[in-house]
Amino acid sequence: MRNITIEDLIDKNIVNLKEQYIEIKYLDTGNITDNKIDEVKTIKKNHPSRAKKIVKNNDILISNVRPNKKHYGILKNVPKNLIVSTGFTVIRVKENVVAKYVYYFLTRKKITKKLSQIAEGATTTYPSILPHDIYNIKINLPSVEEQKRIANILSSFDDKIENNLKIIETLEAIVSNVYKQWFEEFEFPNDNGLPYKSNGGKMIDSELGLIPEGWEIKELKSLCSFYNGFAFSSKDYIKKGKYSIITIRNVDNIVNVENSNLINELPIKIKEEVILEISDLLLTLTGNVGRTGIVVNENCLLNQRVAKVDSRYKGFMELYFKENEKSIIDLASGTAQQNLSTKNLENKKIVINEDRIKSFEVMYLYKIILYKENLNLIKLRDLNIEKLIK
Repeated sequence: MRNITIEDLIDKNIVNLKEQYIEIKYLDTGNITDNKIDEVKTIKKNHPSRAKKIVKNNDILISNVRPNKKHYGILKNVPKNLIVSTGFTVIRVKENVVAKYVYYFLTRKKITKKLSQIAEGATTTYPSILPHDIYNIKINLPSVEEQKRIANILSSFDDKIENNLKIIETLEAIVSNVYKQWFEEFEFPNDNGLPYKSNGGKMIDSELGLIPEGWEIKELKSLCSFYNGFAFSSKDYIKKGKYSIITIRNVDNIVNVENSNLINELPIKIKEEVILEISDLLLTLTGNVGRTGIVVNENCLLNQRVAKVDSRYKGFMELYFKENEKSIIDLASGTAQQNLSTKNLENKKIVINEDRIKSFEVMYLYKIILYKENLNLIKLRDLNIEKLIK
């Protein structure tokens, strides 16, 4: 096992020119987190000034700003015109080195913590590192065969996690399509299994236009209740604690407890509904209003400006908020920052049929199972990283 630095492993022939491409695919630092890319922009002209680094398969990307945010990943299936921001340190290893092994080494908690400490001590506007901070890290490099073995073990966890996320993505596409067909186009299956409206289904007048016979117009408060969070005091936050405080930043499809503030004791005046349970549905009320998140961790507490949506139809309610995002945002007020009132939400009218609404609950519960499985897989992967890579 060789004790060397990351710089000793690097192939430095990285091209920093993009002029050969008129149209580029551009990846910025905020669009990759923990090896998951959420957006690659297609840009035909007026390329960003930071779009300079041409990358290829197995290149390792680590954001130079706020390393604790985990804006890192290892690339695969790279198009020839993919350009990444100069905000990344790009690590391309030599031929006799296994890129995935180096990636897992550099993304260990120990290394992320070390880079974060360096970033916090920087004199820049934001906590940041320089490429040489990564290059100077020492690594014990085993044989190529051992690198491959370890990388394969750890990749098996990531492959399963990625597969679960693809299943969730497919499920969400299916239910979104069903929602549009049933609740917007009114083409739910009739008694003969045919689309209702286009096969002569009876429509009646209502204050919201024509709706299917037997359907109702109700206010949202007939389907759910909204509970506001507790005003926690930052003076009570500690480095290690039992409870995670869930704020707006934690809510995005699921409730992510990473980097959340922690406390050890429940406040005396806290209400029962602030103590969250797995499968609870949350809705953001300030800033990026109308964003939903499913609770998949224990010991979470609801902070103010996030609402818990209590309903026996949580699967439908999550879908409703996602599919009606624009109309939800329109209910918000404020110039400097948007604020959403739960009172306005409660009075919002909706066309429903409760028998149809029930159909979405199984999908919601299955998503929770997959999200929880991923949390367990991440824990197992991280344990194995610490065990296998020294």
